[in-house]
Amino acid sequence: ILSPILIDGGVGINDQIIFNNEVGKAYAALKDREVITRAFEADNSKIGAVTLKPGGATTAKSDLIQTAGANNDIVKAFLQERAVYLDRFVDNTVLTNLLTADQTIDIPEGTIYQSFQDTLTTEDDGKGNKVNVTVSAWSQLLAFAGNQQSQTSTNITYQGESAKRITYVGSQASITYIETPHPDPTRSDIFRKIESIDKSGQSLAFDIINESVEVENSDGSKINFENLKTLSLVTADDLNIFLQAGYVKSGTLTDTSAEIFSTFQVALAQTELTQLPKIHFASFDEVEVKLATSMQNNFILDNDKHTGKITVTGGAQNDTITVQQTVAQTVLEGGTGLDNFIINDSSLIGSDLFIFGNQEGQIVSEGDQVIIAGDESNYTIEEET
Repeated sequence: ILSPILIDGGVGINDQIIFNNEVGKAYAALKDREVITRAFEADNSKIGAVTLKPGGATTAKSDLIQTAGANNDIVKAFLQERAVYLDRFVDNTVLTNLLTADQTIDIPEGTIYQSFQDTLTTEDDGKGNKVNVTVSAWSQLLAFAGNQQSQTSTNITYQGESAKRITYVGSQASITYIETPHPDPTRSDIFRKIESIDKSGQSLAFDIINESVEVENSDGSKINFENLKTLSLVTADDLNIFLQAGYVKSGTLTDTSAEIFSTFQVALAQTELTQLPKIHFASFDEVEVKLATSMQNNFILDNDKHTGKITVTGGAQNDTITVQQTVAQTVLEGGTGLDNFIINDSSLIGSDLFIFGNQEGQIVSEGDQVIIAGDESNYTIEEET
């Protein structure tokens, strides 16, 4: 996982998330952290050069960040959102530093900076009533391209059917797409499959989600009709963007919200677990962690956010599983090997804690130890009951 992610289980009846580190790294931790969202006013005159990240991915396409930079309102809005995102999940000193110091921020290839999708909204019907209307991704994309300057249309055969290849040239960009009738002959609407978007002579990189309808012909052959549902403009390359000191205007940086999320992280060394985690999650009923099977694990459970169930399963080596705090029903399974279970403070165990030297329901490996801080005795597991 290259960029931080937030996974929300929603409101399901019994949502489960599994972290499978069986072929991963020897150090892992299940913790929680407070994520603070901050807002600020940007001085866009402080947006500097956009360069390719040394050694990063490059493509034959481009993006608005490279072609337009700070002269484009979409780019300016995206950079402000990006800085807030980095401050929340990557480095919580980013915005503070930008008050007084220069800073270069990375934007990986494939990062979304503008999306167009079918959106439900409300508008006045002219009689004082609010009615629901859908603003299509296509209409938003046309608005992005700008007022029509010209349009060309060529009749083609697409998947054995009559279709048109159309290039719409707007004041800001041009769009080339394939237009086909709706596969249901009783409907008058049409399908559009986007082929390219060009601006200032550059082909813009994008990701797309199409509505897909498969139709079977009388001879058994199948035709797949696609229609635009969501299109996202994305960065074509790995980029560096230089922001000068003062990009965050003095006196405008404020905290707007604070949320506590559970987190999971893996590392090659214990010291790496002090870095901000890549995975944040919330609203799950059960959390399962599967530790590395072929190396000696060091796992830390330090979470008082998750209140459901936590299951941790060790590997074949001599693992150390440390519980600093938990409020969930917690099941620790050492796996084979001589494992140590360390309870740092029994008063911070807020629910049932079950410890199995091997795996639940399997024969135990004698010699596993439970160590409780403040208790002079160490407990050796001999059998399961």
